[in-house]
Amino acid sequence: MSERQPGADGPTAMNDDGPSPAVAPIGVPLQVLGAVLGASLAVMMLLRFGISWELPAYAYMAALAVALGIIDFKFQLLPNRYVYPGMLLAPLLVGLAAVGNGTWNAFFTALLGGAAMFVLYLVMALISPAGIGMGDVKLALVLGVLLGFHGWGTWFIGLFAAFLIGGLAGVVLLATGKAKRGSAIPFGPPMLAGALIAVLWGESLSRALFPYTS
Repeated sequence: MSERQPGADGPTAMNDDGPSPAVAPIGVPLQVLGAVLGASLAVMMLLRFGISWELPAYAYMAALAVALGIIDFKFQLLPNRYVYPGMLLAPLLVGLAAVGNGTWNAFFTALLGGAAMFVLYLVMALISPAGIGMGDVKLALVLGVLLGFHGWGTWFIGLFAAFLIGGLAGVVLLATGKAKRGSAIPFGPPMLAGALIAVLWGESLSRALFPYTS
């Protein structure tokens, strides 16, 4: 495993001599992809939530997903400068939604969801540090809060989707020779993609799959 850069966590990180995402360009293709994804997710979140108390939390989630997804894909790390603010902003923004909507039960479920996902990923990181890094663990707290606000069904769908997407990505990378057995594959993008799927479409799925958990 490579030496870790200060202020960054992930299954692998680059040597101190390597580029940092703060100073290294990600390249024009990824910049274009980020712009397209960001604009698309902004529209999707607006259509999903409308002008509501929840929109700020999930607009922030969409922006965070694009930024961290691209950084982790490119550099295999999740910088603390992005994750630490999210650990504070996620509960604050869903708390704002709870105040505006009067949905305090959802807020407490969000806090429990964040704690539960944090502990789950922490255990996995301790068991398999090559597969799950501490950046993933901290990101899990952020996503757990945002997913938990919409109920345990959405929370479970986000968790399941992350591992399904991660597993499929690993199989594709191995089959195409892009990765070898034992290669570190960033798990941040599957976590973020799974959370977005759950937030955008999870409530209908959770009602069908987990009718007693919402």
